[in-house]
Amino acid sequence: MKRFLRKIKSITLLVWLRVFAMIPGLGKKYRQRASHIHFRREPVRFFWIHEFSGVSLLFLTDPHIGWSIDAIAAQTAHGIQTLLASTNKETTIVLHGGDFVSAHGTEKSLSFEHFVEVAKKLFHGLESFRHFAVIGNHDDDNADFGYTRAWLEDQMQVHFLSEPRHAKKIFINDKSLCIHGMHTLSRHLHRMPKKERNMILDQYIYTLNHTHNDMNIVLLHNPDGLEFLLARLRATNQSLTTPTLFLAGHTHGGMVDLPLLRKIGLMASRTAFTRYKWWYWPEGKYAETGNWKLYVSTGMGNSPGFDFRMNADPEVVLFTL
Repeated sequence: MKRFLRKIKSITLLVWLRVFAMIPGLGKKYRQRASHIHFRREPVRFFWIHEFSGVSLLFLTDPHIGWSIDAIAAQTAHGIQTLLASTNKETTIVLHGGDFVSAHGTEKSLSFEHFVEVAKKLFHGLESFRHFAVIGNHDDDNADFGYTRAWLEDQMQVHFLSEPRHAKKIFINDKSLCIHGMHTLSRHLHRMPKKERNMILDQYIYTLNHTHNDMNIVLLHNPDGLEFLLARLRATNQSLTTPTLFLAGHTHGGMVDLPLLRKIGLMASRTAFTRYKWWYWPEGKYAETGNWKLYVSTGMGNSPGFDFRMNADPEVVLFTL
């Protein structure tokens, strides 16, 4: 019964969100904002690890191929190349936060052939970089994602991460940078039995703290995954001893970043907690959880029926250590 009531409430809120997007003037303006991608540079300085100075992390998340990104794929690729122009290819890593595809839309937008057509434009020029990725909820719901994943692995050499054992260690200036991925789809962590979830979280905590790395990067599609991890750290009286950068997407910045409408947007993306845009770090009840920082990207694309943005413009982010 509770699940049914939540579903009714969610549908009601989504209707109001779409009504807002149809307001004359406002609706058109913020639908245009949804295709206005920002190409941003973000320094990561809180770790004070000088050996990684000059390392660049290109974070691409939520392109939602099969919808509005399709029309601006080539333009977006040009922006990405401009962003990368001043970086060293040898010390640049491309990180993908998931939702490569839209799970809903026209039949054409769901086809593998259509994905390849758009992906070749969107990722043009990135073929020779090292790529790491997690999957998103729309990927998981897409019947053709098996083919899509195989293409990304074969053509782009994307290394997918979803379990502690999938972690990949990279050596730069004799220092080790380890990239991890957490499988954070809402149905995976939210609905998992608590005992099983805690076992997985304990594995991640051990891996992050005891594999002798100088720095960790953790990809998680949904930032809620960090909330579970922090709660487990607190419950077991532990902290992250290795500097760790978490990167997430999924929320689209709430789509309409105004207090009430943001809440509706976050309900639409099934985000249960409050981390939805840009930087977060240890504070409040999680102040003693260690040396970590989280960045939640507003993402590149949009979902069918929700291609509008207000105070949450889409973005591609280049992090420099």
